[in-house]
Amino acid sequence: MDRSFLKGLAVLEAVALADGRSGVTGIARELGITKSNAHRLLRSLVASGFVAHDATDGRYAATLKLWDLGQKVMARIDIRERAVPYLLRLSEQTQELVNLVLLDGAHAVFIERIESPPAGRTAGYVGIRAPLHALATGKAMLAYAPEALVAEACARPQGFTSHTITDPIALRANLAKVRRQGFATSRGEWRDSVNSIGAAIFGEQGLPVAAVGLTAPRARLTVRRVAELAPFVREAAAAITGCIGGRLPGS
Repeated sequence: MDRSFLKGLAVLEAVALADGRSGVTGIARELGITKSNAHRLLRSLVASGFVAHDATDGRYAATLKLWDLGQKVMARIDIRERAVPYLLRLSEQTQELVNLVLLDGAHAVFIERIESPPAGRTAGYVGIRAPLHALATGKAMLAYAPEALVAEACARPQGFTSHTITDPIALRANLAKVRRQGFATSRGEWRDSVNSIGAAIFGEQGLPVAAVGLTAPRARLTVRRVAELAPFVREAAAAITGCIGGRLPGS
């Protein structure tokens, strides 16, 4: 076991639990380590963004990065648990594979998957991160995201297949279409043989936090089939939004 790593975590915990800002001497005394060791570990935590250093008095305080990570973990747990009944219903309604993804910066993280026919939940893509612009679920969230995130995603979109939208202007036009119709599609843009439909799930501030997706082979998920199934995907996303106390844009 890496002792230096464990000491770093102990220093971070000590700083986070302190009533006020912490000094090197106090942290070293509390943890039973040398001042030079405490100072080195604190500098590493500052460099990684978990701790802030006040140059005026030389003291340290935990940043909100810990809170941000904790919020993401709690969001994954809460949304997944609340969403599963709606995902199972969507799978039964459509007889297609259903995914749940969480917004994570310019990426989507797959956190749940329901197979079709809905015989049970499987790991599948769970844990995979993928760029927003290549996924139906990703574009569903990106369409309602703050401009800073949209600009980041549209700066240099990476191509994954010959169908991936890599032109920034075309991508923004596609996002505008998503906002008009309330759902997004991916036609072989992430995996060449797969089409998908996605609709965003919104948090209490009316911003996207997750999305529901439906995936099927391109030969089966035709334009006509998309028109038939998209309302079910939108309904599932809206229901989960309501279940987690979220607010739909414009409501």
